Amino acid sequence: MKNNTLNPKNLKTVQTALLCSAAIVVSFVESLFPYVLPVPGAKLGLANIITAVAIDALGFVPGLCIVISKALFALLTRGVLAGVMSFSGSALSMLVMYLFIKSKFLFGYLGIGVSGALAHNTGQFVVAYFVCGRAVIYYIPVLLITSALTGCVSGIALGILSTKLIKTMNFMKSGAKTKHT
Repeated sequence: MKNNTLNPKNLKTVQTALLCSAAIVVSFVESLFPYVLPVPGAKLGLANIITAVAIDALGFVPGLCIVISKALFALLTRGVLAGVMSFSGSALSMLVMYLFIKSKFLFGYLGIGVSGALAHNTGQFVVAYFVCGRAVIYYIPVLLITSALTGCVSGIALGILSTKLIKTMNFMKSGAKTKHT
């Protein structure tokens, strides 16, 4: 009988690829519903949940892979500005969430979600400032309030989904036999 388990390095690569795909799909589906929130340009940021799970379960580099994958997808489907905005927001969000996840006992999932959302909007704001000028400064209060609210949603969802997704990923590590031999 053939052993159907992957070595740990290949398994981590497969898990990273699956999470990259999931983040792109979630991001795409979320873009299909542009008016979920009454704030122009605001989204729930559900792909941040997948990035946080990747950071928590697999580490910094898989989280960075998700950021790059999402930015490339935005670049290819919506243009250069969307790609740059996606990368700047997602990269800053990932860095902040990484720091918060490493000290999870201090901030909890809600803190991770809110900080990730605030960082994401901050990264995008910096790009918008260079593209549009000072006029975007007046939009900051709206973004901060929206970020806090959507970050709470992401944080709660992260708390619910994180343990389940990490259990599933650990199941893959356990070398469980597949039905196909």
